[in-house]
Order: sequence, then C-alpha cells, then structure tokens
Amino acid sequence: MRDPFYLRHDARHAVDTAKRQGMIPFCLTLDPAADAYARRIFGARNVQVLERVERLPQLYARLTG
Repeated sequence: MRDPFYLRHDARHAVDTAKRQGMIPFCLTLDPAADAYARRIFGARNVQVLERVERLPQLYARLTG
C-alpha cells in the first residue's frame, strides 16, 4: 500500500537538507490548494501561489528585482 503523504515527507526532507547546505528553497505553485501543504514543507514565507500563469513575468521581476 502506498503512503499518500510520502511525497510531502520526501519534499520536506529535501527542503531541510537544502537549508542545511545554505540554500533557501522557494515554492512557486499554480495549485490554489497549496496552502494546505506547501507552507508546512517550505515555510510560510517561502511559498507563493500564482493564480494565473500570465502573472509569472511580473512576479519574477518582483522577486529578483
């Protein structure tokens, strides 16, 4: 039987490993339900839900500017 939370646990482990190596993982998602899981994986400040993919250029400019 497959564990339905396996991918979330695996992602959290990868994020923790990256943080220990000095990286700051960031989640950009189109999933409107991502708040239910992404903030637990990446941290509340490291998640952005993008409502429409057309807004990606503006978001990218804001994040990198």
